[in-house]
Amino acid sequence: MRWRAQEIVTRELGPRTHLTRGRELREIVEELEVPPSVVRDLWHEWRTELQDGEIERRKSVQGERRCRQEDKELREIERRSEQEQKNFELTMTATTAAALGDKR
Repeated sequence: MRWRAQEIVTRELGPRTHLTRGRELREIVEELEVPPSVVRDLWHEWRTELQDGEIERRKSVQGERRCRQEDKELREIERRSEQEQKNFELTMTATTAAALGDKR
């Protein structure tokens, strides 16, 4: 339906589409001689598309935030895991050294 509106404007106004800037919708519709029912249908469709677009944009932003938070949490888990591995290795080295020292 969006393309339908563009077709109507292009067909009726042709190269004069620049004249629509800064004008009231009522004036444009009157000049185009488009039935009000068509204008209402287009208005509702555009409004719905704008709302759907805003919902999608918000979902996208929320999804990106969620991904960044998950990435941050994963990096923290990896950092802790590496630190625990180092601590384990130090403990094992110290334990082995102590065990070998006792046997001597």
